[in-house]
Amino acid sequence: MWIYLVCFISLFFLGTAGKLRARSDVGLNSSSLTELENKKRLLEEELGQLASISLQGGMGSVGFRSPQFDRADETYWVRIHLGKLRKIDQIVLSPVLWRDSHADEVIANAFPKGFRVVVGRGNMKHVVAEYTEEDGLLPRVAPLVISFPQIAASWVRIETTKMSPRIENGKYVMQLAEIQVFSGSENVALRRRITTSHKNMPNRATPYKTRFLNDGYVPYVMNSADSERCFPFLGPVRQQPDLVIDLGEKMKFSRIRLHAVEQSNNIPQGTAGDMGIPRRFKIYGADSEDFSDALELLDYSWNTLFDVGPIMEWPIGEVSCRYVKLSVLEPNPAIGLTPMVSRVGFAEIELLDMGVNVALGQRAYDVRKSNRSHQIYGNPLALTDGHTIYGKILPLREWMNQMARRHDLMRELSEVEQMLAEGYARQKEKISQMRVTTVVLVVVIILMMGLAYVMRIHNEVKVRERIAANLHDELGANLHAIGILGDLATDAVDDRDDLLDTLSRIRRLTESTGLAAYRCANMMNAKSTSEDFVNDVKQEASRLLGDKKYTLSFEGEELLNQLSRRRRVDLMLFFKECIVNAIRHAKATHVEITFVAEGKEVLLIVRDNGIGIEQHQPKALARRAKLLRGTLSFEPASENAGLCVTLKFRSKKWNTLW
Repeated sequence: MWIYLVCFISLFFLGTAGKLRARSDVGLNSSSLTELENKKRLLEEELGQLASISLQGGMGSVGFRSPQFDRADETYWVRIHLGKLRKIDQIVLSPVLWRDSHADEVIANAFPKGFRVVVGRGNMKHVVAEYTEEDGLLPRVAPLVISFPQIAASWVRIETTKMSPRIENGKYVMQLAEIQVFSGSENVALRRRITTSHKNMPNRATPYKTRFLNDGYVPYVMNSADSERCFPFLGPVRQQPDLVIDLGEKMKFSRIRLHAVEQSNNIPQGTAGDMGIPRRFKIYGADSEDFSDALELLDYSWNTLFDVGPIMEWPIGEVSCRYVKLSVLEPNPAIGLTPMVSRVGFAEIELLDMGVNVALGQRAYDVRKSNRSHQIYGNPLALTDGHTIYGKILPLREWMNQMARRHDLMRELSEVEQMLAEGYARQKEKISQMRVTTVVLVVVIILMMGLAYVMRIHNEVKVRERIAANLHDELGANLHAIGILGDLATDAVDDRDDLLDTLSRIRRLTESTGLAAYRCANMMNAKSTSEDFVNDVKQEASRLLGDKKYTLSFEGEELLNQLSRRRRVDLMLFFKECIVNAIRHAKATHVEITFVAEGKEVLLIVRDNGIGIEQHQPKALARRAKLLRGTLSFEPASENAGLCVTLKFRSKKWNTLW
């Protein structure tokens, strides 16, 4: 019974676990929750080391927009001429960004869904990258970084294969905020000549001119993971400082990069977008501190906010000097809390040689004011400390790559978080199912235990019935035999030898009766018959029938001997009960006994010439037939008298019975 219960529970658990495991694998890419949690942790750790994608505003150009088309598959290209042969290995495309007020998010506007990147020199060209809509570049806010093995080229071209519609009117255009082409750490596309496949837009005040495509202004603020801040330099009101950087020795550089004063984070802004940037200024280089040998490096002026930005960079050609000075020629009035005033300020001045800032950490001062001033917003040393109010200043290429990497990691993190959410939901479902399963199993176990108890009681009753039947049949037969032997002893009272023999037989029979009682009480464990069933039947027939006439025949003796022990015991007791009934109750003087074992059936036929039975069949025979799970029938042995008892039952399939 308990074996069945254990098997049932094991199979139930295996089936349930297999079903739950199969369901849990769906959508998890065969990754466990622990693996996904570790992956999420690693992604978050790497994200913590990358620059944030922080959007700028207030000044700077928006970017470039192509003419409008009615079809998405219209081919359009823009080409940046690098001026000379350059060894390039990376191109960065920054999207034009649009704030979707309905979705409350910023998205790329009209960034091409499909395009190819072609580089070349003269008429030779080479496709270094090609994208389709299936590559999933959109949606995005971050720049797209395209890396490839280093190649020498004098021009770079972006060709559309499938345009995106403008959010404003649904017309198909190509919009880009900036194209950067890197040779090492230097953007060699900065302010270079641009040509397009179609006629350019008219030269008017628009944030989408062709020259804005490589003017250096991107829609981001350099917000690095290093959060060490530095307040910018902002000169006194109504005074125009001359800012000087002492490089300590003669240094070589080829680019100048200016970082504008941080714009207000208030909404709307609390300061003018062009705060601190003069309308016109010049930058000089010199070897002497009094700038008697000054060389003009840059003369820059601007009219609209499209011409200035948070980070401004100019290639100036390679120069070598010790001192660099920024002189204000025309200040820019700024709107403050007082009437119209003007102030000049910058967050950082970088002098770049192959992407390396040679001015980093060098002494900076205002010629018109003591360099010992340490007032907030007034210390010129902030111009060369390598930090802005957003944090550490990164190399341009590294900054773009970090934002692109953040975009990829954020997308991957979103997928991991979604899979984790699904995994947690499945885990919760499994826990719920396991609770139900546990309740079901508890109920099943209780029911099985109850059933086991009922079956145990039932088996005990059956064992009692069997013991009672065995005692009745065995002892009844033996007592009957003792009675017969007593009659024989009475008849042999005059013959001493016969009398002694009969008394000896009575003695042996009484001993065997006691042993039979013991065997009946221990029927489950004791062996009641020998392995030779046919021989046992012959001995019992001789003992029980005594001097009565009888015939005994067997068919299939081998099959009879192969019956199980309990079946042999039950069949033997049924046989003995038949004999006792025939001699004691039916007063028979002749008995015919036939055993037949053929195939899967066993047949016992007992005929006598007694007085027969009038009404009910003997209960002892019916009980024994029931134990054998057989059928019992009673018929007259002949027309005049006698009884024929027939017992038929099936043997087990393999000739072994329980």
